[in-house]
Amino acid sequence: MKKNAIIITMILFFTLLGCNSKKFNERLFVGTKDFINPTFLNENRVRYASYKNQDNDLGDSSSTDYYTDDEAPLYRIITINDKEMYEKVFNDSFIDVDFDREVIYIYIYAETYAGRKYSIHKISIENDTIIITCQRKKTHLNDGCEPSANCLIVVMDKTGCDTVKFELFE
Repeated sequence: MKKNAIIITMILFFTLLGCNSKKFNERLFVGTKDFINPTFLNENRVRYASYKNQDNDLGDSSSTDYYTDDEAPLYRIITINDKEMYEKVFNDSFIDVDFDREVIYIYIYAETYAGRKYSIHKISIENDTIIITCQRKKTHLNDGCEPSANCLIVVMDKTGCDTVKFELFE
């Protein structure tokens, strides 16, 4: 009986330890306007997202306030390995990053549910590729909107992998 209690205690301990630990010390930040330099976002447009038309001619009825870039890729993944690139991408030092041991991955895509929350579901490595799987939380609201550029920003330990892939699900 005592042996079974010890085994059950050990199983619970390791299960809880595994559930609470982050294998890559990952942190997730969501959004664009507060963190990312607008020039950087404009240079890294994605398909289906709406962008403000800076050349809008109010006197021309065919001119529009917003446009989409049909030539842009569906998404972009940006890797930031050093302070110099960090300063080009972000407005301020909104997060502390130790580039000796950490890296930042930015996934830019067109978002149609701007107010929803995200979490990292899993990070794995397969064939020298980091796969970051994020979950978008469902709501019971009719919260769809016109697609706009959004970013998932992941700060995590360096792994030595050269390729990164993001997967999203609800």
